[in-house]
Amino acid sequence: DGPAMTYAISTINYLEANELDTANEWLDITLRNQQQPYQVWTETIDPSYHPSDMGCYHFLTGAGGFVQAIVNGYGGIRIREEGLRIRPQLLTNTTKLNLHGVSFKGKRFDILRE
Repeated sequence: DGPAMTYAISTINYLEANELDTANEWLDITLRNQQQPYQVWTETIDPSYHPSDMGCYHFLTGAGGFVQAIVNGYGGIRIREEGLRIRPQLLTNTTKLNLHGVSFKGKRFDILRE
């Protein structure tokens, strides 16, 4: 089992390939790196894996990967040479995706997909 950011990037890649079911599976795998009771991210799924050296605890790279999976994966945001491309997709069993305050080249806007 690898670090959380690896799973998040797989989520984005499967969404780019229009494989929503597989992307949802990878997002679920990503969430296994959150630890109770405060949803703290760890580098490995089991926080006791390396009792003396468990890696970074609170693993911000993994948490950041999760944010990228939502914004760039399900939000579909891509920065291209010709400008911004936005192709949002809904997570399974959701009815809405709403990203507030997206900023690009000095402009702020919201993205809503229902």
